[in-house]
Amino acid sequence: MSDDESDGDISTCSFCGDKASSNPNLKLLITPCGHTLCNPCCGSSFRASKNVDCKGCTASKVPVVTFRRDELVPTDGEDPHVRKEMKVRHEVLRIYNRQESDFPNRTDYVAYLDKVENIIQNLVNRVDEQQMRDEMEAYQTSSKDIIFRNQQKKKDRDHNFGK
Repeated sequence: MSDDESDGDISTCSFCGDKASSNPNLKLLITPCGHTLCNPCCGSSFRASKNVDCKGCTASKVPVVTFRRDELVPTDGEDPHVRKEMKVRHEVLRIYNRQESDFPNRTDYVAYLDKVENIIQNLVNRVDEQQMRDEMEAYQTSSKDIIFRNQQKKKDRDHNFGK
């Protein structure tokens, strides 16, 4: 498998090179680093160990990401990069859930949204990942009351949506 295939082709298993285009029944999973892994390779890899090094990272000559089975995201036929972004976005927005009414002015709210989007993009693209996670943890600790209040508002809104 060439570097181009392992790094850019999301319809190819980064471990064995099988292509979804030649095997329509091939189910691919996305790794935390954005590479893909087919179900057969997943099964054999995790039988040998609880943590697996990404062969896509090795082939791409980038720092190798080690992951657990519960970190894999099924693609269900959609672009795995989109699935990864959706998963990260959900994780971040559970914490960064402030509303415009929480800010004294629109400028501060827009700056907050820009910061949140920057965190999401950095996590998706694995840029300063540990720094972003540390920043999220610090924000979560310092803003737990407002986070909880907004989670309750969302729960109430969702509950009353169909009534």
